Amino acid sequence: MSISPGQLDAASIPLPMDGEYRVEAGGRLRAVLFFILISIILIPLLIDWLKYVALGTEYDMKVTTGPLLFMLTLILLQVLMVRMYKGARMAGILLRPGTLSFNNSLAPIPLSDIQGVTQLAIKNSNAGTILVFTLKPGAPIPLLRGFKFGQPDARLNKRKRILLVPMSLPEVAGKRVFAWDIIERVECYQKR
Repeated sequence: MSISPGQLDAASIPLPMDGEYRVEAGGRLRAVLFFILISIILIPLLIDWLKYVALGTEYDMKVTTGPLLFMLTLILLQVLMVRMYKGARMAGILLRPGTLSFNNSLAPIPLSDIQGVTQLAIKNSNAGTILVFTLKPGAPIPLLRGFKFGQPDARLNKRKRILLVPMSLPEVAGKRVFAWDIIERVECYQKR
């Protein structure tokens, strides 16, 4: 594990080192801001389109279909932002002494099956962080439910034997944490 500049020590991570460590995906504010921004764009478009339809002018496919499809796209984006808002408080990673669970885990994964934890570097991205859990060669493949948008679900790559966990803005007990804090906590629990 590489030490990042400004890394916090283990004492600054909230919660005791032997209890349950619940990492939430975060990103509620981001979802609310995107929802408001999309609403600011959508409402005037919808009003203009309704005025055009209400006037009873001659039906022109080019004039009505384009804005209607754009508005439907914006409405779909709003639905996705609501899902993102609801998923922000879900436990993306639930770490207990000896076991590790994800939001979509069907059974807890023993920490003895985890070979290592790293952070996937994404250049020029504000999308959050992706944690990569590497499984040991002899460890069984964990059972996971399907992925749902807006929820902090783990994705399994069976060929590479890794679990990818995207986190928007990881939080523990309502406080922002960084990827190296989570990695450090997993390593501390593995040593026990």
